[in-house]
Amino acid sequence: MATTKNLGQVAGVHIGSAPPENTVLIWYDNTPSQNCHKVYDAAKKTWVILDQKIISYITYSELVNIAKNVGLSVGKFYQITDKSNALAIAITTTKVQYDDALGNILIDDLGTNIQYHVTSSNLQIDDISGVFDENNKKLVFQFNEVVPDMTADDYVLGKIQRNNAWSLAKYKLSSFLSKVTGNSISWNGGFYFNFSAAIKGILDKKGGVVAKDTYDTDMNQINTSIQNVGKENQNIIKNANTAINEAASDTAVYNKTLPSDLETGGEAIDAAKGDRLITILSKFQRYINKFKYATGIKISSNFKEATDPEYINNNDTVDSAFSKVQYWLKNIYGTLSLSKDFQPETDPSYGTPIPECAPNDPIETAIAKLQGVLNDIGTITDGNIKSKQKAYNSSGEERGSKMEIDMRSGAIKILGDRYQGAGNSADVTLQSGSSSNLYIYDSVNSKSAHLGVDGLYANGGGQTNGYPYNGHSTANLFITGSWGDATLPNIMDDWYAGLYAWANNSYSGSYPKWAYGAYIERLCAAGFILRTSQLSDSDSGTTLGSLGCYYSCYNTSGNITLNLPAKPQKGQCLWIRQVNANGIVLNGNGKEIVRNENTTGGSSSVTVSDRGALYFLLFDGQYWMMNKQNQ
Repeated sequence: MATTKNLGQVAGVHIGSAPPENTVLIWYDNTPSQNCHKVYDAAKKTWVILDQKIISYITYSELVNIAKNVGLSVGKFYQITDKSNALAIAITTTKVQYDDALGNILIDDLGTNIQYHVTSSNLQIDDISGVFDENNKKLVFQFNEVVPDMTADDYVLGKIQRNNAWSLAKYKLSSFLSKVTGNSISWNGGFYFNFSAAIKGILDKKGGVVAKDTYDTDMNQINTSIQNVGKENQNIIKNANTAINEAASDTAVYNKTLPSDLETGGEAIDAAKGDRLITILSKFQRYINKFKYATGIKISSNFKEATDPEYINNNDTVDSAFSKVQYWLKNIYGTLSLSKDFQPETDPSYGTPIPECAPNDPIETAIAKLQGVLNDIGTITDGNIKSKQKAYNSSGEERGSKMEIDMRSGAIKILGDRYQGAGNSADVTLQSGSSSNLYIYDSVNSKSAHLGVDGLYANGGGQTNGYPYNGHSTANLFITGSWGDATLPNIMDDWYAGLYAWANNSYSGSYPKWAYGAYIERLCAAGFILRTSQLSDSDSGTTLGSLGCYYSCYNTSGNITLNLPAKPQKGQCLWIRQVNANGIVLNGNGKEIVRNENTTGGSSSVTVSDRGALYFLLFDGQYWMMNKQNQ
């Protein structure tokens, strides 16, 4: 029998490039750049080298991979062969510290590829190097305060923005002084502007300013000259006033005598500008002589006839009096007025026509006849004529003028009388313009018709909604008729028709009376188009109407149920097609269905299931006759 021996606790060694899960083991990291023993440091929670003095030769990329995948051993030394054999020490599991080839002390975060400069004397601003302060471990750029010297190449540092990008810039201090001729700003320990020297250069010069001393001297001379002129003017005015007063006194004026005899020969003419006093008196004397000897007084050359009818009064001049007379003579027909007793001719009962105007009729009589005829016609205002006769409703109330002609818009409107019982007349409207049409409407019997450029429309039983317009469809000619039902269906989709004919019947009995949109004997059709409908499972339970013809059943979830029209008209035809494998249930909806295999009688409901079959049904007035046509 074999015997056993207690060896106590045994520790193993894990060999590999990845650390073991059991942290009690010793790990021999056989990574080519490592090849050393490591143990797990529970305090640091990482694997560390047993002998920290071992230096591993490694490339920078290998070092990055270890930091990202496994983690560095803190305190481990690495010689980075592709970074000038820099000696690096791991200070965390992902960071190393080393000197680069330029002498900078760097901390390299291998996990984020970010490097931090710990110390360096190689950094410069422009061409000025910084000094590393060993005490506070900072790189210092010292700026010294000096007095600017405009003769030296001193610079001001700053930043500029060009094309939305910022960059550093420097300006020579001497460039801030303009070198343009005439610049008054100089450097005197700073920017200096000598205002006194600058202003003296433009005093009392063309294009400059006037000096105060010069201004004061000139103003004193002007004031002295003004005072001298004022004194002389006072003396001149005083002497002139004295001479005028003496020459213009009453005594001096009335003592003037004519220097010669007046010239009284020739025609009397008006005094004019520039005439001498003796000439003016001579012209006055000629007028006096004409008045004295009555040789004639003439109408003035400015004579104008009056523009309004006026009577002569005692304030009129000869010119104004003859001006009024001249107006009456030239406007005798326009100024004549009717007498205060004027009355137009009348014909109250429309029995005896007003006589026409005749030769030798006095003007007032002729006007009375004309006015009477116009009154018989009606009211005429601004191109609009309304008849005198009125239209009445069934209560005897006026509905308006029986006829109205609007010559402004080109329209004629005729209103009919509304009497209880028979004898009603329709309204008629004729309209020109963009909506030109002739419209006739009988509101009592609900009948209407209109004729326009778009076609003819008429209904025999009160159609009010027009043809079935859905916003797009159109037709050229409409002929409709109905018996009590004024609602048209909306058929098919967008369409255009040369002729639209419609009829309907709201008869409440078992079967409707005959109502056809059109009755045509021996119809020859160049093309025959049916209204079609496509039905799906959601249409099950649909009741077919009177305007459908052909139905395609696309149901896929079982049989589809269709109710035949409740009030079919004799002769109504239906075509129903089974498209898919699912069948169709046809309910007679109160009528029996006779199938092609039945000989007599029928059934209230028929179920069919024959994919591709077409079922034809015709109502013969008693039964729905049904036949099947296979594909």
